[in-house]
Amino acid sequence: MFYLFAGIMYHSMEPTFRSMGINVHVAAYILAILVSGYLYDKVGRKTISIVGILLLALSFSVFPRIPALSAYLIQSSYAFMDVFSMLIWTSRSKTRQNRCRGR
Repeated sequence: MFYLFAGIMYHSMEPTFRSMGINVHVAAYILAILVSGYLYDKVGRKTISIVGILLLALSFSVFPRIPALSAYLIQSSYAFMDVFSMLIWTSRSKTRQNRCRGR
């Protein structure tokens, strides 16, 4: 659901980013991936998912006034949710492997 909603909104925001010459997306994503991975180890997955959703909401709310900040925030929200999703899938995979092996 997150990716569907965020993708639709991002699709409508991207032309504005391009017309204003805002090209900060990858840098923000890489930095946010590192921060979210660190925070995941320190505070857990629930907090990471909440931060990702809050960053997305904040990016949508500041978009009309500060598009450059919005670009950083939306990419950061994707990074937080991507780390959350990848770690959930990894956890589920390990659980399934252990069940198949009888552990």
